[in-house]
Amino acid sequence: MGQVKLPRISCYVLDFHIEPKSQYFSSKGVLTIKNDFSFEERNIPLLLHYGLSVKEIRHENNVGIKFTQEMISFPEYEELRVNYINICLDLTLKKNEELKLYIEYEGRLYGYSSVMRYVQDSISEEFSILRNDCIAYPIIAYPNYTSLMESCLKPIEYKISVSVPEEYTVGCGGILRNIESKANRKIFIYERSEPTILSHRFDICIAEYCLIRDEDMNLNIFASNKHKDAAETLVKYEVKRVYDYYTRMFGKYRENDYFTIIEVKEGYGSQAGDNYILMEEHAFNNNTDYTHLYHEIGHIWNPSVKLYHEQRSRFFDEAFASYFEVLAIKEFLGEEKAKEKMEEYRRQFIKNVNQNKKNFSIPICEYGRYEMGYNSYTKGPWLLYVLHEIVGDKKFFEIIRTFLNENKKKEVTFKDFEKSCEIISRLNLKKFFSQWLYGIESSSYLYEDFSVSVMVDMSL
Repeated sequence: MGQVKLPRISCYVLDFHIEPKSQYFSSKGVLTIKNDFSFEERNIPLLLHYGLSVKEIRHENNVGIKFTQEMISFPEYEELRVNYINICLDLTLKKNEELKLYIEYEGRLYGYSSVMRYVQDSISEEFSILRNDCIAYPIIAYPNYTSLMESCLKPIEYKISVSVPEEYTVGCGGILRNIESKANRKIFIYERSEPTILSHRFDICIAEYCLIRDEDMNLNIFASNKHKDAAETLVKYEVKRVYDYYTRMFGKYRENDYFTIIEVKEGYGSQAGDNYILMEEHAFNNNTDYTHLYHEIGHIWNPSVKLYHEQRSRFFDEAFASYFEVLAIKEFLGEEKAKEKMEEYRRQFIKNVNQNKKNFSIPICEYGRYEMGYNSYTKGPWLLYVLHEIVGDKKFFEIIRTFLNENKKKEVTFKDFEKSCEIISRLNLKKFFSQWLYGIESSSYLYEDFSVSVMVDMSL
């Protein structure tokens, strides 16, 4: 069932009602579904977390729609159980047609930590989070991993309202349009009126946050009260200086210039979305190492990727962000610290190889086919490091800046990047890319502890 072309949800308009004390939530609203393909569709598969049940699905004119729902496990991971909803339309959905469906569902979240350790999502009095990692809102996909991942590559728009008890604050990566007060509750309204570019999701975080604003940067920081001072000083300072540095180096990549940082509980994973990042608690400690923040903010400059297996390689997001982090470390902390970070990446790659030899023998271009994109955090930045050494500072930053800006509204491929590098550097880089991107000679360079100067000589 994987790699089957399905309609997509182009827009979510949902109202969430959160009850932290009872660890329960409900949601209702409209899904705009679009069929981009030439064949007609009559059955639409939806996924939700297994702790959620659908109460109703109907057309906007209140005509009910037949659907079934059943708890089912993914064939790849028995612990990844979902509520699989099959919607049976009366009329087929033709190419380029849109359909608006009203949906109402409710229940609890229990996470998927046995499959993905960071997905501990739940509704609780201390901290609540709803995100697509836990399938807290409907996703069009079949109940298998490939279909779910493909669905997460499709752009969305959204307008959501989140009702919470009055002592809570809601953080989200969209634009905060309004906060309403009603009957001992607060309703937060967030919107993204343009299609997502990098990360096709929305995340809802609920806690007793304080909201810190920086008007100059159009920055919102949602932090716990115990971290308010750090958020107002150190975090804000680090965000501003690394954002300014990347803008100087790579250009102003996004037009809608706002940014949000949301504190999440330790162990829930730092993540980057369009114009926002989720940051774990340790990032707000006064004596913390802020280099991981450099990584997450670097994701703002990631390009969109055209091919599914190339996107799943994680090269254009995690390799880029990992090397951007090194560049920021060099700028703020010095060259020795940057070299230490690169050696940390090397050690982790060698550790991965020692655990599984496939990490040595699979080239970066094939990571997505084998779900080995985690190596793009380690070997990926080494590709960019060696390229940087080959072409020099001036040409390297010109390559990245030009590649990103020329592809703001395009989806890129490995070949696009290779072409940009050769055109701008005016060098023949065929051997370099054959060894680092398409081949595995570079694995031996890292594993055998070659110096970067030797790697450069071997790659030309």
